[in-house]
Amino acid sequence: MAELNVTLRAGARDDVEAVKRLLDRSWLTTWAPELPLAAVARFAAQDGARAYVEAMVESFELAVAPDGRIVGMLHLHGDELSAMHVDPAFQGLGVGRVLLDRAEAALLDRSAQPRLEVDLSNTRALAIYRRRGWREVRRFVGDECGAPVEIAELVLVAGTRVISSGKANSSDPPGNASTERP
Repeated sequence: MAELNVTLRAGARDDVEAVKRLLDRSWLTTWAPELPLAAVARFAAQDGARAYVEAMVESFELAVAPDGRIVGMLHLHGDELSAMHVDPAFQGLGVGRVLLDRAEAALLDRSAQPRLEVDLSNTRALAIYRRRGWREVRRFVGDECGAPVEIAELVLVAGTRVISSGKANSSDPPGNASTERP
């Protein structure tokens, strides 16, 4: 599959509805299948994504397709990658790689040990993070809409950040991989 040429830009108030729809689609395809029906019903009833997006949209970085559609987002907070979502219809097209390249570069500018938390049932994300040099430091039980979920905390090991796209912050040609060394 060909990669989608996305641009990154800051989130704005006008993006609330589009980002909320993106988060809903991402949540329903990634987390809902792993949770009890009661938790999925709570997600729908509480509309927690709306409150989150309305409060934080201006701190998001958005991946935008050439036609203007928002196809991904990331949210950094301090030394943490707090959220990263790619529209399920655009997964496998390099959107996540562009977002993660940007997130890692920004986090490494802020901290010697960037971190993130990921649900252990999200095996696709875990595999990507591990390939890029993120290492698990602990596990704990979290809560997702009232259901217990196993979470892994990962840290990015200095000197092992893999850049695999020339789009976000690498001078490598697209498709080539290099390891960034401090």
